[in-house]
Amino acid sequence: MKSSKAGAIPSSLGHLIELESLDLYDNKLSGTIPQQLVNLTFLAYLNFSQNQLTGLIPSSLGKLSDLELLDLFSYKLSGEIPQQLINLTFLEYLNFSKDQLMGPIPLGSQFGIFSNSYFEGNRGLSNFPLSRNCRTILPTPYYEEMSDSESSGFIWKFVVMGYGFGLIIGLMMGR
Repeated sequence: MKSSKAGAIPSSLGHLIELESLDLYDNKLSGTIPQQLVNLTFLAYLNFSQNQLTGLIPSSLGKLSDLELLDLFSYKLSGEIPQQLINLTFLEYLNFSKDQLMGPIPLGSQFGIFSNSYFEGNRGLSNFPLSRNCRTILPTPYYEEMSDSESSGFIWKFVVMGYGFGLIIGLMMGR
């Protein structure tokens, strides 16, 4: 494979059609993830983690139907996670942590089995499994906006009122 720049991912992957595993972990690769990966139809393991890749995650990765592992932990990937990745029905492991991704995490398929840790470090991501949901913004309840000392006093007021009400009812019934 020829490359015009040292450390860059080559633009052509050649005739590696039967490749099942591509592990390029920590190779100081730069540039974008090549669109030509879609030609590796038997690819089950794809690891680009710990490199310096930039740009978007190609939506064409959603066509790699045999993919079981997808690790793109790279610090510099940006944009949204393509909705087409829900087509990866055999996906058992993914890692999108510590990138610069944003927008909603695709809902459906295998994405429902991955916990928050697979997406951590991406401040712009939202939706399940994260606690942030970018499609629905709910108002914060009043007691969550108060400081600890304010909310503690607020709760005790209700406790005292409840005991007082119970005492009055008890005295009235006892007569």
